[in-house]
Amino acid sequence: MLDIKKTWQILKKATGKQSDISSFPQSFKIDNENVSNKMQIAESFNIYFATIGGSTSQKLPKLKKHYTGYLENYVCNSMYLESIDSSLVTDVGKKLKLKTSSGHDEICTKVIKESIVHIIQPLTNIINLSLIHTFEN
Repeated sequence: MLDIKKTWQILKKATGKQSDISSFPQSFKIDNENVSNKMQIAESFNIYFATIGGSTSQKLPKLKKHYTGYLENYVCNSMYLESIDSSLVTDVGKKLKLKTSSGHDEICTKVIKESIVHIIQPLTNIINLSLIHTFEN
């Protein structure tokens, strides 16, 4: 079985594009003090990212109307995805970049593009069934 993560590690090493941990800063300035303790740095980053959303939203002007006022025909707790037809799947398949590398499914886009005419109907059915079953639960 192909291990894509291992493949990328080998390619990065071979091309010299491997990240070098020594190039990362060894200290950060926190409250005008240089800090090199990794736990303290991590905690400071955590506090920053945990609070930045709230502090930023406090600085934004208040809305004049509720967000639902911008939505036409607002329906709470409802979602509908229209089924697709084979021509849409074919169009998307044709637009895929022609690559021989594969993803987690180990299928490269070259194989999909070359076989799309033979698999279009079952593939369209699988996609539509996936959409239906995703929202039934």
